[in-house]
Amino acid sequence: GRLVQEIHGQPRIIYTSSTSVYGDVTGVVDESTPIEPVTTSGQMVAQVEERLRDELGKNTFVVRLGGLCGGGREPARYLSGRKNVQHPAAPINFVHRADVIGVIMGLVNTETKGDTFNVVAPIHPNRKAYYAARTELLGLTPPQFSDIPGSGKEVNSNKVMDVLDYAFIYPDPLEFPVTS
Repeated sequence: GRLVQEIHGQPRIIYTSSTSVYGDVTGVVDESTPIEPVTTSGQMVAQVEERLRDELGKNTFVVRLGGLCGGGREPARYLSGRKNVQHPAAPINFVHRADVIGVIMGLVNTETKGDTFNVVAPIHPNRKAYYAARTELLGLTPPQFSDIPGSGKEVNSNKVMDVLDYAFIYPDPLEFPVTS
């Protein structure tokens, strides 16, 4: 309640949400896909999205971020050397922080009224290919994946590219720069 009261007079609110609001669905999802969060954190960010929209309406931009990379965040470090990692065929939904900043700057400068945007690199290698390549690049032990391919969601970012005419700086997670 307090957050909404303090920001109510602002011309534009940009809330950084998460693609976790889509839950465990499979296939391609976009901003029109019904949200079905299953984790506690996903449920919490979905509630904040709803509350901001209800109270501030068209002054609210919701930016649903994929897994954040860059600035020292390198997901391959977390899975290095792990065994029986699940869902090797599932698509990666990562975004570089430079693109998060680029989209937010685009929203600050747009005439568009509030809306919801997925912000995820538009290229989606599968988990096994991504983690094999990134651990090799970093000189780390690759994870060992389960033999069951599994599936997952591919988060579509076409809307942010179309509405804001945004071109991703790093469209392919396999080509994200290495950071310490």
